[in-house]
Amino acid sequence: VEVLMASALSVLLIAGIFAALVNAEQGSSIASQQVAAFGRCRELLEQMRGAAYAHVQATNYPPESLTLTHLGGSLRIPILCTRSNSVAVLSSPEGKFITATVIWSFRGEQMQRSAYAAIYKKE
Repeated sequence: VEVLMASALSVLLIAGIFAALVNAEQGSSIASQQVAAFGRCRELLEQMRGAAYAHVQATNYPPESLTLTHLGGSLRIPILCTRSNSVAVLSSPEGKFITATVIWSFRGEQMQRSAYAAIYKKE
């Protein structure tokens, strides 16, 4: 009876440790995807900030299909994503507020990450 109880407790302990490891792996994978998506957003913002002020319009940067790479964890397969943007005109001071957004799917769930920047017209 004592051996049976010790065995049952050992199995529960091992199952708990395994569940914690699986959750940690999933959390690591999601975190690395978020970092990669933020990097893709920053790339677009830098492109737009480097362009002439008049050229910074959402239509000049259409949505594009990309991949999220350099992912951590054991799942290092690039993940397909879509990057888009929006540009809102600011009035005082004259400028533009840019939102870059990356959307992807992971394990059947839609994920999204955005980054923001403002640029101002140079006189």
